[in-house]
Amino acid sequence: MPTPCVTSPTPKELAAATQQAREASFGMRFPPNPPPPPPGAVRVMFYSHMYKVMRGSEEDMNADVMLEADGGLDINKLCKMWGLENCLAIDPQRWTVERRPDESKLSGVAVHVLTEGLKRPLMFTEIPVSKHTERIRAIREIALNIGNVCSLSAALFFGLLWDLFNTCTPIPYWYRKTHFYYTHIDWVRYRRAVKFHAIAMNNELTEKRGQVQSSAQGYVSQKRTRVVTSYEKCRQWCERKVDDLVYELRPIVIGFWFAFKYSLFILIPIFILYLMQPMIVKWERARQEAQWKRDLQLVFQ
Repeated sequence: MPTPCVTSPTPKELAAATQQAREASFGMRFPPNPPPPPPGAVRVMFYSHMYKVMRGSEEDMNADVMLEADGGLDINKLCKMWGLENCLAIDPQRWTVERRPDESKLSGVAVHVLTEGLKRPLMFTEIPVSKHTERIRAIREIALNIGNVCSLSAALFFGLLWDLFNTCTPIPYWYRKTHFYYTHIDWVRYRRAVKFHAIAMNNELTEKRGQVQSSAQGYVSQKRTRVVTSYEKCRQWCERKVDDLVYELRPIVIGFWFAFKYSLFILIPIFILYLMQPMIVKWERARQEAQWKRDLQLVFQ
């Protein structure tokens, strides 16, 4: 049987993904019916607990697996596909699971009997696994939870930081300075360019002044629009760079975290043994003295 590892998904994760796909089809008017298995294949179903079979609940996972040339089924395929340590067939008549001498393969006769001539799917379950497999699955679940917490914390931190900058400094200092500079220079430039004649009539002077003011205001608004557009482009560029940086640093942080966790599994037992060394030496001496006294009593007897 293959041994599950930390990088392979656990049956719990695969069952959750299957349940999500199943719930996604609930809102359909005509939910898709599973097609029959192809020729030379058999449909297999995995149940995490026997009570689901007894209650007639839906399976946790299902798949179509090709049979061997002799009609048998390779159980190792199911273990690799679903991340199982062991996989035993369920008797549909008695709802029981029996151990076999060779649990890595299901013979053709057994497949024919359990499926009633390939008319019904095969049902499988996993008996209690070893401590090593439980520890590996717990480590993977903890690592996934830590990764999710780190990503959510980073997203929350950058979101709060961006909201803080947006609230406290909606317009940076350079933008305010540039905006004021361009506005001042535009007014000076237009005042120098326009020459009012002293002998012009009041109505012509008023009309000319209105035209100059309107053109100056249009020019200033155009400059303001350009500056705001450049500020938005700069902000979007900064957001993209920050997202790229977070995406690039995430594997490194996760790698450091895994290295730290694995180093703890090595350093903590060593430290405990180092602390218990005097006590172990004392116990060994006491055992030797007791053995010596026992041997001495036997000699005198």
